[in-house]
Amino acid sequence: MPEQALPSISVVVPVLNEERFIENTLSQLFSQSYPDDRVEFLIVDGGSTDNTVALIESQMASTSRRAKLITNPKGRSSAGRNLGICAAQGDFVLFVDGHVFIPHGRVLQRMGEAVVEQGAEVLGRPQPLTPPGLSCLQQAIAGVRTSPLGHSKESFIYSRFEGHVSPLSVGVMYKRSLFSAFGLFNESFDAAEDVEFNYRLEKAGITAYVSPEFAIEYYPRSGLRQLFRQMERYGIGRTRFIRQYQERIRAEMFVPLVSSGLLVMSPFLYFAAEPMRPLLVILAVVCVLMVMLLAAYPQGRPRPGWTVQLLTPVCFVTIHLGLASGILKGMRPGAKATSGTATGCPSQTVVYAASSGTSRRLMGDIAGESAVVKKPG
Repeated sequence: MPEQALPSISVVVPVLNEERFIENTLSQLFSQSYPDDRVEFLIVDGGSTDNTVALIESQMASTSRRAKLITNPKGRSSAGRNLGICAAQGDFVLFVDGHVFIPHGRVLQRMGEAVVEQGAEVLGRPQPLTPPGLSCLQQAIAGVRTSPLGHSKESFIYSRFEGHVSPLSVGVMYKRSLFSAFGLFNESFDAAEDVEFNYRLEKAGITAYVSPEFAIEYYPRSGLRQLFRQMERYGIGRTRFIRQYQERIRAEMFVPLVSSGLLVMSPFLYFAAEPMRPLLVILAVVCVLMVMLLAAYPQGRPRPGWTVQLLTPVCFVTIHLGLASGILKGMRPGAKATSGTATGCPSQTVVYAASSGTSRRLMGDIAGESAVVKKPG
């Protein structure tokens, strides 16, 4: 396809404390085969306290790609997305997280070509949890997250389907004019803000074109504490979403509450039981563990080593406890999301920019570039 036929793309990368992955992520993004004059990279930092910013600046200094580092004083990913949208100059805005592995150098190329070939306003992508170098715990987390008990049956996020689907679970690249028509991301969300925005598009009849060729692989959390916190954020975000859009309530959303309730109650059943009841409780626990393993590794799916299998029930419990905790916190009266959405662009500070092989540190406005970006339109 001729370069001039491709849409221009603004790649927005919201980050917070991503020093473990950000170098590889940016290196893989900057190495994409997309034409230089049709892509820009906007990295939005939410106040990282580790070495993330220094690593970003180092990567930007060594690239000929157009790139900017923007500060996000609010910290939330929703606010970071909005700052990226407001700074974007491309026809389309693509969101990529800081902890990913991009499996080949033509992801942007195929997405740009698909926009032209399919006439799509929104593109979605699979996000498999299969990057290289995973620990046994991360493999167990990936098995659980991609199982029927680990994510919604309506989601295409781990699917290899190709075609037009609801943008709800997979929308990641948007025609920039959509943000003028439907508003920006709801900044009262700190998770699931993409689900909420995608639902606005779904209600308007807009679909997303999804393909395995667009896949970007995500790294699961490296520890159980981080996993619990991630799931708790997701639980809060999903609960805020269904409180705002009650027609989206699904029975599967309450599975973590039921499973966590049974888990918490099991010790009481044990101690309150008659002489034969402890054996029944133990047998019930064994059956539950078997169900977890079968759900994570059904027939036809490669079964991992014993260490991963032993960690799988632990990951199931952690994920469901985290989600349940988030759901309960999201149900509190003060946790309800505001129904309004951001429509205007705030002032923003570009702290570092790279273009055509040159880099310089910036404070506020600079010649030829303004830290105050007008609303896209």
